[in-house]
Amino acid sequence: MEKGFKMIVQFKFAWGLIFTATTLLYSIVSLILGERTIEISLIWKFVAMTLLLTLIHFLVYGEYILKSQSPLNKVIVHFTLCYMVLFVFSYLFDWIQDMNVQSIGIFTISYSLLYLSISSSLFFYYKITGERLNNRLKEYKKRKGRID
Repeated sequence: MEKGFKMIVQFKFAWGLIFTATTLLYSIVSLILGERTIEISLIWKFVAMTLLLTLIHFLVYGEYILKSQSPLNKVIVHFTLCYMVLFVFSYLFDWIQDMNVQSIGIFTISYSLLYLSISSSLFFYYKITGERLNNRLKEYKKRKGRID
């Protein structure tokens, strides 16, 4: 029961982050393109899309399905599944105007750069935070050793 609650809380937290990031990213791009408002129907489309992306995130990086896979394999699977979902939603939302090689190429390059920037920033964040926590633990063990 407790494990189920933890999973729900983690899912809600991850979905909130993904939904917020998607909404902010769309807002920035739409402002650059001259839009001033977001339709309420688009918000609900974002809800559906980000729930699906969060589910993919939990299936790939969670501790239930691909837990024995290497980090590189997880990134490749996550990248591919998210690409497919975003491509389908982009087509359904008419974000890709013409289905030609140029439009698909622009989408693919934009998605790849965004995915790479987000992934690398998260990697460096966790690396820096992890090193900081490891240093604190070493200091604590040194102090604890002197006191005993």
